[in-house]
Amino acid sequence: MSAADLGSRMGVSRQAITAMEASERAGTVRMSTLAAAAEAMDCELVWALVPRTTLQGTVEAQAARIVDAWASQTAQSNLLEGVVVEFSEASRQDHVDDVIRSGRLLWRTDVEG
Repeated sequence: MSAADLGSRMGVSRQAITAMEASERAGTVRMSTLAAAAEAMDCELVWALVPRTTLQGTVEAQAARIVDAWASQTAQSNLLEGVVVEFSEASRQDHVDDVIRSGRLLWRTDVEG
């Protein structure tokens, strides 16, 4: 469909359609504008968020970020006191599992690193 045809269906000029297409390419197009274009073309506008990984992978990565932030803060405090504490991978994983099980802190941004 030409820009002129779409503009006619939407009740706007061809130039407005060209501007809409440019804003779409730039990632600045308004949802209401896309909805109007979809309606004019007898289409349904579908906006979706598609995960890059599984939900379990997202949860595990988030829990690991929290544990790593806590471990880093603890290590810094311990160094100030002259104490060196080794943090084993098994211990780290236990803490990650605890964060996942509790679920309470998982998405809070004030506990991340």
